Parts: sequence; C-alpha cells; structure tokens
Amino acid sequence: MKIASAVIPILSLSLLTVFSVQSGDYTYAGDKDVAKNVIEEPSDLDVSFIMPGWLAGIEGTIGFRPDVTAGVDAGIDDILPTIDMIAAATLEVRKDKLGFILDGMYMKISVDGETPGPLLNDISMRVKQALVEGVVTYRMFESDRAWVELLAGGRYQYQSNEVSFTTLLNPNVPQTLSATNSWVDPFVGIQGRCQLTEKWYAKARGDYGGFGISSDSTYNLFGVFGYQLNERASMELGYRYLYTDYTNGGFVYDMAMKGAFIGFRLDL
Repeated sequence: MKIASAVIPILSLSLLTVFSVQSGDYTYAGDKDVAKNVIEEPSDLDVSFIMPGWLAGIEGTIGFRPDVTAGVDAGIDDILPTIDMIAAATLEVRKDKLGFILDGMYMKISVDGETPGPLLNDISMRVKQALVEGVVTYRMFESDRAWVELLAGGRYQYQSNEVSFTTLLNPNVPQTLSATNSWVDPFVGIQGRCQLTEKWYAKARGDYGGFGISSDSTYNLFGVFGYQLNERASMELGYRYLYTDYTNGGFVYDMAMKGAFIGFRLDL
C-alpha cells in the first residue's frame, strides 16, 4: 500500500549564553586618581524559555506490517491544514560550564490521502506524535564573541499511525490498519554560537545517535540566525533536518523531517 500524505512537524530546539561586562570609572580625590572598578557578575543560574515553531515537511516510509507500508511525501503546505492539535516548548538551564536542555513537542493530525490503487475507494490517515529530548551540555570553549559546547542526551519518540480505507469490492465495510510504538535514542553532538554584530548572532548544532540500540541511526542538523530584540528577548530563524531509521517487527519508521524553524527566546 502506498500513500502520499502528511505527517509531522514542529519542534524545536536551541541553547544559551552568558556574558560578563567589566568597566572602570575614575574619580578625583585631592591630588590622587582613585580607580573604581564596577563589575557586573553573571547570575549563578541562567534560565531560558523558547517557544519554537518548526515548519517541517516529511518524507519517508511508515510500516504497519511486514508486507504493508505507507510512503509519505508532504511539504509544510500539505501538513498545516491537517493539524488537529500541536504544542511545543523548550527549557534551557546553565550554571558555569554545565547546562541542561529539555525540549518537548506533541502533535495530532488527520488527513485524507489519495487512493493508491484502483481497488481502493477512499483512504484517510490519523497520526499522533510526541517527541521529548533531554540534553546535557558542557561548554568547552568560550570567548567574548563565541562559544562551543559538547552535548549528550536521549530523544524519546512516540508514534501512533492509523489508516482507514474502503475498497470498491466492499465499499460499505471500512478497513483499518494501525501501528503504535515508542523508543529512546541516545545521541552525542556539538553546538555553538557566534556573535556577528551587536544584535545579530548565528547558532548551529549537529548530533548523531541510535547506534542500533533503538534506531539503527538518527541524526539532527540545525542552524539559525538570531536577532536580539532587547536584553532578554530574541527571535530566531533557520532550518532543521531530523532523520530517524527505526524498525521493530512490522513497525517501520524511516523518516526525514525537514523545514524552516522560527522561534521566540526569552532569557529569564
């Protein structure tokens, strides 16, 4: 069975930065210049909240049984009208060189697909997906304009797919195929940020995981340009590509999610 339809988007992910500012003022007292140093210390704990929007299309294969698969190839213009519910958020915490990122997304969509053969009368797909990611970061390099971090974590994915259809031979009796599975993929990677101007900055991240423990392989590539609105708020625009190759019995999830990313970041 071959279906061209939509499945998943959104998500989201990002990072954080801390700068310390030092300035010197001088006052005149009698015949002496007295140096007065004023140092703005960074807070012990840095917390950021990100509201991400991942405008992702999807391409790949979903399997329901060893002999039944659904091919999916849809852009964001196909997916947006089918969304029933979506929620996403990212929390970042850092102290000194160590940091932690918690990222979550849930989505439910319903879509009518094209009938893939002359015997099928109609077909529809309902998809539920959840993604939760926990990441530990270590800042290995930092300067006035840039930083680089190593990262390691786990990515939990839940996928529930249901396809309903009727055949021309028996149009009054609906048929249903469904498949549900969840798994956790460990991964390692690197990420960094560079301050381009006073307001503009660039960030990039890459990670690889799976290692055959759950997925055969999974990798995530992410890059954005950010604009600082004020001391606490920023807007980010970029691109993300997430690929997962997971098989468990008859369940197959061999998918690439890819598309533009836009997010609002608030440093608390």
